[in-house]
Parts: sequence; C-alpha cells; structure tokens
Amino acid sequence: MYHRQRIEHKHYYTMLFFIFPPLIGLLLQGFIYGFSFILNSVTLSVLMILLNIQNRSLYIDHLTGVYNRKKLEGALTDKIQKSNRKHSFSMMMIDVNDFKEINDTFGHKEGDEALIRIAKLIELAIGKEDILIRYGGDEFCVILKTDIELEIKKILRHIHLLVDKENQSLKYPYKIYLSIGYGIYNIDSKLSSDAFVHEIDQYMYKEKQRMKSS
Repeated sequence: MYHRQRIEHKHYYTMLFFIFPPLIGLLLQGFIYGFSFILNSVTLSVLMILLNIQNRSLYIDHLTGVYNRKKLEGALTDKIQKSNRKHSFSMMMIDVNDFKEINDTFGHKEGDEALIRIAKLIELAIGKEDILIRYGGDEFCVILKTDIELEIKKILRHIHLLVDKENQSLKYPYKIYLSIGYGIYNIDSKLSSDAFVHEIDQYMYKEKQRMKSS
C-alpha cells in the first residue's frame, strides 16, 4: 500500500447509513403481509455504497492514490468560506526538481515509482486533516489546517528530512530534490481559490530559482 487512505466523515456516514434501509424493510415486512421489502432495501443500500465509491474515485489520482486536481477547487473554496480573522489555513506547492531527467534517463516507469514514493513521503510529514493533491505531472500541493508559520516550516523541514533520508538510503540510482513554496491565506485579501493557488505557485517558482542559483 503506497498511501494511507483518508475516509472523510461524509463517507463514514454513508457506510453507517447502509444498515437503515434493511432495518426499515424488515419493519415494513412485519406490518405489511404479502410484500417483500428486504431485497429492495438491501439493493438500495448497496446502490448508495457504489455511488459513494464512484464519487470518491473521481477525486483520486490513480497513480499515487492521493487526491487529484479536481479536488483542489472544492477543498480550497470550502477552506476560504470557513476562514476568519481568528483562524485561517495555509497551502504548499511542491515541485520535483529535474523530474524530466529521471524519466529520460531511467524511463517513465521509474518516474512513476518516484512520484509514488514522493507522495508517500509527503503524507508521512503532514497531518491527518491536511489534504495532499497531485496538482500536475510532477507537482503536488498540500492544503494545511494550520495558519501558524512555525508549524508550516516544521512540516516543510520534515518533508526535506524524509527526502534526504530516502536519498541517503542509496536504493535508487538518482536523488530527489523538491522546491516548496507556501503561504497563509489572508481573509482580508479576499483572494479567490485560483488567485491563491497562483500566489503560492509563484512562491514555489522563486524557491526553485533560488535552488538552481545556489
């Protein structure tokens, strides 16, 4: 298993609701003689579960197992709407440096394996309520619950530490380096989700340029 599965509360509620249609069918069966409600109620419950699974799969990146870009706008819009001057949120944009060289030198299969490992390492560094998204080919973003810069920097350092340990293991014929930009959403800025993503993307690009020049 390359990633830990995150089941949101609404998915738990759907699973728990599975039992209610059969129970209602059983009660009706007792009061209304000659009609079978059990099979129909079980079928309804199974259909609800299948629709729930299908809906969830629309937002999952099938390579890495984390959320895909379709999840981003809805998650950001929700975070922005819930933000206030007492508590906001933050976001990271993460780019894999020179990823094209991994693909060109070792093949796309190895490149895919690298992305899977990177997603796993990022997940190990963030919290359960943080949202990891594969934004593009070799880009990830993380919507963080915290709006405290010291905590964000701690997560950032943890990501780099895990990547460094992976590189030092010498398991692979190449090393991974990440450029990470981050920012805290300012409620007074009234930035849209797209504008906020663009802002963090610019921070990440500046970090990428800094790493290239150092």
